[in-house]
Amino acid sequence: MKIGILTFHYSINPGSVMQTYCVYNLLKSGIPNAAVEVINLIPSKRENIEREFFSKKPPFIRHRKIVRYNSIRKFIKNNVPLSELSNHNDLSKQIDFINKQDYDLIFTGSDTVWMYSDKLDNILPNIYFLPDGIKAQKASIAASVDPLPNNHEFLNKKDTLSQILNQYKIVLVRDKVTFELLKEIGVKRPNYIADPTLLYDFEKDLKLQINKSSEIKKKIVLIGVTDEAIARNIKSLLKEHADNYIFIKRKKSLSLFDDHVIDQLNIYSKIDILITDRFHGSIFAMKLSNTLVINIERYNKNPFPNGKGRDLFSRIGIPEYCVRLEKDNHIEFNKNLLHLIDNWDKTELQRRENLLQGFIDNNKAIWQNALSLLSKETDLLEEV
Repeated sequence: MKIGILTFHYSINPGSVMQTYCVYNLLKSGIPNAAVEVINLIPSKRENIEREFFSKKPPFIRHRKIVRYNSIRKFIKNNVPLSELSNHNDLSKQIDFINKQDYDLIFTGSDTVWMYSDKLDNILPNIYFLPDGIKAQKASIAASVDPLPNNHEFLNKKDTLSQILNQYKIVLVRDKVTFELLKEIGVKRPNYIADPTLLYDFEKDLKLQINKSSEIKKKIVLIGVTDEAIARNIKSLLKEHADNYIFIKRKKSLSLFDDHVIDQLNIYSKIDILITDRFHGSIFAMKLSNTLVINIERYNKNPFPNGKGRDLFSRIGIPEYCVRLEKDNHIEFNKNLLHLIDNWDKTELQRRENLLQGFIDNNKAIWQNALSLLSKETDLLEEV
């Protein structure tokens, strides 16, 4: 049996490549007799964005981006089997390429593969929906439409999308927004599943640095917010609040010999507080360390309070650790932020650890049930 994985494995982002790594290993361990590989479809338009190595302003050569690109692509090549390469942008050619690989089953996801975005040429259904013409049987794992400013385009294509997704053997989505949208357009059997970086114990495979000590320090701070103005305001707030914080940054200069993925993951064992708007960064910090993790849901990234970070923290059972930043609520935001920091202690850490482990265990069981259902839905799989 041959299984393909269609996802954003090419994005120069540690979260994207780690979810690819985890999906591969979940399928390889869950269906051990199958040949599993990532479908190496990298549309040239997306690749050109990932390879923006030059700038019209100093520094003209983006050395850091070159090193990150080479390191992340090397990680994927060394850790995940890939199909032959295709750089087609045209949907019909993408379908022909995938059919040429002769897969029995294709999993689409994880990640925001079903989003309506100019990154995917504002096409519905795009190739990540596995549209009509794909010959293999179909399934999804932790697929998402996030971010979803509105559902108009999906509702306009509801008949086409529901017809495609109702052909899937299993439809596993990552968040409530995706689940409710699929139900609204007529998809019959969607179900929740956590992000694969929570389902698979990647930290053991990669021998990462882990700090699960019960000691609470609240000293070393990493502000991983991609809006620089908001990041500066948070830093100023903390400096006014206490004078004992040490603020660190991710490595600005990288050598050609750095392993960017491993470096990014290992940093979480070295910090005490993480304030971030990054989804996978929040997951990595909670899985690998005792770090206080505060996820920022900001208005200029998520116009509505329904982002994937909020969904994740709510489903774990710690919704208060996802703090909403609106354009006009900075005073309330600052108050909530400082309250979480001041009240972070051993009891709160243990509460989070228990809830997180329960969430992981429950979702691992959902995954095993999904594999069992898949084995009944198709004659291609042996009983798992």
